[in-house]
Amino acid sequence: MMSAKKLSAAAGAISAVASSLLFVSIPAASATSCTGQQPSVQIVEWHSQGYAAVGGNIIANPCRFGVEAIIEGPTGTPQSIGNDATNPGTSSITAFIPENSGNHHGMRYWDYYIANPKWIYVFND
Repeated sequence: MMSAKKLSAAAGAISAVASSLLFVSIPAASATSCTGQQPSVQIVEWHSQGYAAVGGNIIANPCRFGVEAIIEGPTGTPQSIGNDATNPGTSSITAFIPENSGNHHGMRYWDYYIANPKWIYVFND
């Protein structure tokens, strides 16, 4: 997992301005009890020189959902989706998009335990 400190050192003048934990309590899950479960992901937003990016650090993911950090502008564009991450201790990092106070940031995960598998979007802006 790339920490905010390491990313800041690598990218120069980046500062982590928001950090929150999504879905912190997830019971231990088995293959038959994953319906309705969600991964626990810490979302961090970085700002640098008029641009913003998001990182999603996986805390717990007993159902092994594919998790991707996401940031998008107020109307849904521009948008950047991070790499796929599954295991606790790994991260999904988006590219930078223009900074805007109306940007939405959060994560999406592929829920293949429901009848019609689909992306589930969770924003915490």
